[in-house]
Amino acid sequence: PASISISQAVLGGIIRLTGLHEDINLRIPAGTSSHTVMTLTGRGIKHMESFNMYGDHLVHLVIKMPTKLSAEQVELIKEYAYTERDTPGTVTGVDKSRFSFRQKKDNTENTASNKDTASDEKVPSSEADDLKGTLAKITDAISSNETVQKIKKTILG
Repeated sequence: PASISISQAVLGGIIRLTGLHEDINLRIPAGTSSHTVMTLTGRGIKHMESFNMYGDHLVHLVIKMPTKLSAEQVELIKEYAYTERDTPGTVTGVDKSRFSFRQKKDNTENTASNKDTASDEKVPSSEADDLKGTLAKITDAISSNETVQKIKKTILG
């Protein structure tokens, strides 16, 4: 089986596999589930009774779950779990009756950003964007999402 990450499964991507005859770049479509079987037509074993025909190569995709997450990754997953609609049952650490974990982060970001802008006024905005990490950019994108803002207004009043 070929292992893919959670982000590759959700967003899509490309993985490199060792095929029977050559290395293969396999495009993973967005929304791929674990244990999906992808068929690579004509990339398998050669048919015995034909001159130039090859069988199919089947690739079993398995989503590799992370064993250790940083605090920032846990918070992002909790935020996603909060916005998820069709979860059967509950998610540990997520109380949908309140939106407290996001409020705490917003308050700490506001105080931190006020301190940063006062001390780093000489940094142009394009350089400041480059200094932000990928997870910070994802967090900003989620917080500026209209759906998330509507949920905040509904819950927080």
